[in-house]
Amino acid sequence: MLELVHYLHIVSGATWGGAAIMATLVWIPAMQALPPDSISGFFSAAGKRARRIIGLAGMTVIITGLLRAYLGGGVRSLEDLWSPYGLWVLAALGVFFGMRLYGKHSGKGIGEALKRGEDPRPAMRESFKVDVLVYPGGVLLLLGIMVIMRMGLY
Repeated sequence: MLELVHYLHIVSGATWGGAAIMATLVWIPAMQALPPDSISGFFSAAGKRARRIIGLAGMTVIITGLLRAYLGGGVRSLEDLWSPYGLWVLAALGVFFGMRLYGKHSGKGIGEALKRGEDPRPAMRESFKVDVLVYPGGVLLLLGIMVIMRMGLY
């Protein structure tokens, strides 16, 4: 059972993290070269699909991460959260939810510009200044935490 949970954790994490990196480093910069109407069409078409896939991957990575910590024996009680392993679990949760919370607010300017029929590129450029640090950096930080936990370096 632990092997299946671990596999699902890796696949969902790769999907969620890969999407965060691709959107930040490829899609958003590439869209800035498009006319505003094309950007609006892309966000409309891709947004619905992306929310389902990336949302499911994000939910799966959290559930499987918690299951993995429990089934693997690292966190069997609330007390275990204060063990070295448990602190790494809390750190991973903090990074994940920090990225998620940031994401709830970072794209608002883009969405508002699109709703008003305005050119979203200035908002995209402004958002990119921090997005480029938060998303790739957060994914790399999570990968580092997972390596530390998997290799027992805590």
